[in-house]
Amino acid sequence: MNLTLEPDDVAVLRTILTDRLPDLRMEIGGTDDFDTRQVLHRREEALKRIIAAIEQQQAAPAAIAAEPHQREPRFVQRPGD
Repeated sequence: MNLTLEPDDVAVLRTILTDRLPDLRMEIGGTDDFDTRQVLHRREEALKRIIAAIEQQQAAPAAIAAEPHQREPRFVQRPGD
């Protein structure tokens, strides 16, 4: 499935999904029924995968836009310098 969203919509979706994770973890912790807990764990893993995919897609355009010759140089300070 492919879904095309505007950048603002992607940000809203990511926020909603990220905000839901702590609530889902609390729900998992408060659930005694094994089968229900397994369903909730699968839902948590799905949310994590979706959030990671969104973050990866958001990072990809930035990496493409910054060509190696356009990136600012990085300086690493060595211990004792």
